[in-house]
Amino acid sequence: MYKTAAGGYVLWFLILLAFAKIAATSLSIGIGGSGGIFAPSLFIGVTSGMAYDDIVRHLFGAAAGQPALYAVVAMGAVFTSTARGPRPADLFGQRGGDDRQLLPHAAGDARRRDRVHRVPRAQLRDHLYH
Repeated sequence: MYKTAAGGYVLWFLILLAFAKIAATSLSIGIGGSGGIFAPSLFIGVTSGMAYDDIVRHLFGAAAGQPALYAVVAMGAVFTSTARGPRPADLFGQRGGDDRQLLPHAAGDARRRDRVHRVPRAQLRDHLYH
């Protein structure tokens, strides 16, 4: 990833690396192998972001901006599109326009996330103080 962000690869090789990592990760997860999606999503993001930078730099020249920015944005985009973790509303404890009630933290539990029940703020405050 460091060599990729430094601009050490040509466009066709970056595209090949991204698609190879997508295939390898999909195969590994599909057959039940061990491994996660965090590091592969970062790798796919950095390679596809730098490939996109090569294309934009070819079209617009120096007006394209910093190459590493494309890599960082693509890393974040790929990770958030593949992550099955909590939604931002679950992390901050609120959902909807009613801020009088807080939600319990439902991080990582996809089955429970859609059935979250509301806890009154006073009850939560009493629980946290004791």
